[in-house]
Amino acid sequence: MMVVLGILCACGQQGNKPVGLNNSPVVAQRVVTPQGDEVVVANMDLMTDTIDFPMSLLLSDLEIVKLDDRDEALIGIEPWATVSDNYVAVLSFQNGIKLFNKRGDFLTEISKLGQGPNEYTLSPVDMYIDESDNRFYFHTAADNKIFAFDLQGNPAKHIPLIIDSAKKTHFRVDTQQQLLYVAHMTFDANEPVYWIQDLDGNLIQQLPAGHLATFPDFSNELGASSNTTAVDYSIGYCYADRVDSLYHYDETTNRMIPVFTTNLDCISNYHSYKELPDYFLIFQNDYYHPETGWGFALIDKHTLKGSHVRLKFDMLGNIDFPRSSIWNRGSYKTCIHPYILQEQWMKKGEIEGLPEGIARFVKYLQTHDVEEMNNVVLIGKLKQSKDEGFTLHDMNF
Repeated sequence: MMVVLGILCACGQQGNKPVGLNNSPVVAQRVVTPQGDEVVVANMDLMTDTIDFPMSLLLSDLEIVKLDDRDEALIGIEPWATVSDNYVAVLSFQNGIKLFNKRGDFLTEISKLGQGPNEYTLSPVDMYIDESDNRFYFHTAADNKIFAFDLQGNPAKHIPLIIDSAKKTHFRVDTQQQLLYVAHMTFDANEPVYWIQDLDGNLIQQLPAGHLATFPDFSNELGASSNTTAVDYSIGYCYADRVDSLYHYDETTNRMIPVFTTNLDCISNYHSYKELPDYFLIFQNDYYHPETGWGFALIDKHTLKGSHVRLKFDMLGNIDFPRSSIWNRGSYKTCIHPYILQEQWMKKGEIEGLPEGIARFVKYLQTHDVEEMNNVVLIGKLKQSKDEGFTLHDMNF
């Protein structure tokens, strides 16, 4: 059964306009460092409540893509996705990287786990689609190159890295200037946390890690996300006795400028930060929700109000936020099996106000066995301003 994106449906909130963090307390202050940098410092102890926070306040639109059910398109468990205007690429740890169009049609496989010259030996740590250059790029912690393929699945010219042992990365390829920009989580204080090189592997500029180097543990997570025009960088430290911050990399001065931090303890309370256009998003391990996974907190960059939040897809019947979610490159995406949505929608019963195609999809999941169905990808663009509205894209199901 295929899904085709169809008519656009402008969706607002039913009833009163959502208040978001308007009624939440101010939990942060702006502090100027001795270097003259302004840092938002949040006191998480001031967050006294947990509120339902509608995703329509964070997203300007949402698409639901039901993936092709053919055997060669099946994803399996534990997938994650990257998207572009017309494509969806899904990494399945069992079944390799598969490319789909926005209708959910399977197009091709891009590389696979193996020992061949165009195959990867560990699952990718970052990947993205560049439609303008007809390229799909990815990097793994075991390979000293950025893999490059065209969108037909054919290998292109891979990009050698200046570091043989580059670990977790977040990167961007600028084909016009022939440059590669890399944010890097390193264990070595002398290795760069950020560097710029050309596409032949020649170094242009680098910033040694210094105090940002982590101890050798891949449980640490790189938090670079590219959700704003700034080049953000942070590390989610696993049981490290240190102060952590979210930084912006300044290419002109070649330094990391601290932007945001909290009073959370890295040793007993694993956490990490994501920067969104109007908010700081905090993932907290010790504020774990048994159904939705991570505990979340949001802080408004402008008002400095904040709260622990239960993220809700209000436009889809106020269902819970899935655990497997990615916020990067200006978008939100999650690739999940339909039973996760089925379980949520079964609890809701009749959901009013949905566009026709999505309403049919909801009803199908509420009344049919979905065990043999392939995954569903939810895709949303992040609002670049709170003034933006929200649009739910219908599906022809």
